[in-house]
Amino acid sequence: MVAVGAELAKVGISKDRKNEQQNFRFRGIDDVMNTICPIFARHDVLFLVHYDDFPDVERVTAKGHPHLQRKSRQFHLHLRERW
Repeated sequence: MVAVGAELAKVGISKDRKNEQQNFRFRGIDDVMNTICPIFARHDVLFLVHYDDFPDVERVTAKGHPHLQRKSRQFHLHLRERW
């Protein structure tokens, strides 16, 4: 993993995208994946992605108003080096 980190430090992942409404720059998940996948492949690193998506729940408040409760989405990344 040290070699992966060293190679990633040389390449870097720039924040090329911009959120115009909130005026900030960011790097998208596609930018990250497109950069790290070839590096992981060169160093025989396997990564497994697990994604949990919890549906939104519509509730009614004590005063009878509708309220949409958004549950968190979780993204897990598991890394394994081949020996």
